[in-house]
Amino acid sequence: MKRIILSIVAVVCVNIGLAQERFTIGDLTYEVKNNAEVKVHKCNKSATEVDIPTSVRYKLRKYDVTSIGFGAFENCTDLLSVAIPNSINEIEACAFSYCTGLTSIDIPNTISTIETYTFRACTALKEINLPNSVTHIEQGAFFDCINTVSITVPNSVVSIGSSAFDNCSSLVSINIPEGIDTIEYSVFNNCRSLTSITIPNSVTYISTGAFYKCTSLASFTIPQSVRGIGCDAFSYTAFYNDSSNWNGHVLCKDNCLLEARRVKGKYSVPNNIRLIAGSAFWDCDSLISITLHKGITNINNSTFSGCENLVSINIPNTVTSIGESAFRGCERLESIIIPEGVTTIGIHTFWYCESLVTINIPESVTTIGYGAFSGCRKLKSITIPKNVNYIGNFAFNYYDSNLSTIICLSTEPPILEGNDVFTRSNSTTLQVPRGSLERYKASDWNKYFEGRIVEIE
Repeated sequence: MKRIILSIVAVVCVNIGLAQERFTIGDLTYEVKNNAEVKVHKCNKSATEVDIPTSVRYKLRKYDVTSIGFGAFENCTDLLSVAIPNSINEIEACAFSYCTGLTSIDIPNTISTIETYTFRACTALKEINLPNSVTHIEQGAFFDCINTVSITVPNSVVSIGSSAFDNCSSLVSINIPEGIDTIEYSVFNNCRSLTSITIPNSVTYISTGAFYKCTSLASFTIPQSVRGIGCDAFSYTAFYNDSSNWNGHVLCKDNCLLEARRVKGKYSVPNNIRLIAGSAFWDCDSLISITLHKGITNINNSTFSGCENLVSINIPNTVTSIGESAFRGCERLESIIIPEGVTTIGIHTFWYCESLVTINIPESVTTIGYGAFSGCRKLKSITIPKNVNYIGNFAFNYYDSNLSTIICLSTEPPILEGNDVFTRSNSTTLQVPRGSLERYKASDWNKYFEGRIVEIE
């Protein structure tokens, strides 16, 4: 038995030793992955043409070359071409970043993911064809490929990460495959040569800055499937910059209100509008009141953020989602009714709404996010409905709080995230359902309201 154990230990040690070993053949340094495989670890910085072999021999052992390691060719600025064999099934992040002399690349059909910043700033690449094996393009994969004119994205791709094609300023055309659900943050930011784009019907959300500063982009259609648009998604496109597309201070496209930051006084959203983009009314300090019609279902992130003179808003009961910072800094907003159906009050949703005196939180709400009501110094009481199970840090915390009564209707104390959810004040009383007093005393709630927790019917 002792010999068997020692043999097992010896085998394990040999395998660990192999996995850490590196060796160089020609311009390439390899790293042993296991007793049958190696990956390309580094390339000689002065190499101009590289042909990666399918296998190599080292210490009388044959190894298959199956991957290209993290940053393996990074900053190989003299590299003009590289041949990647079908034995390679993984190309790790940053593998070819800043290969500024690389003019072409053939990616084998064994690759499923183009990893983060794989081809960042490959400024000599003119054309990129991705094989049908690729299903995911990660963040910044082709960031700063400023001379790339065309990229073929196969229909097999189901996700494209944020900034994947950011600052591909020469890119003239690209297809977004059917099946993509979200156009991520800044994915086509500053693609100044892009003249048109087809957004497939599978897309439900267009993120912040998705097409920001695509200054030649005049033609696009927002499909009915889109339920949310982030901040500045289409700002400073050719469509945005064309004054004929504006109705006064309001820019709309395909029944979506994209921007209205300079409207004044009272404003009613037109009945044909089904969606309001994030930050659409950002810092609109002349807006006093706004009416939303029953076709609106979402209030996106930062939609009314910084509307410091907004006194009233009518939110229809069709709204089921209110985004982060939606009313942040609406200093004169005195009251608001959140419709039944909204489940989350997000991060900073009502942050520093200093005039807010009353707010009704519906029973549908389960989550109150970080800083949701921070700075609402005129709130004297608030009722947290029974279905709330999580409250983020600083949700009700502000230095000059006047909150005297908090009624929490959940029989089980909601989770409190962090150490500053509430202002520690000896003048605030917590009222909880009968039979739940001891549970609240035994929870994190007690550190805020010790000796001031009372039961109610």
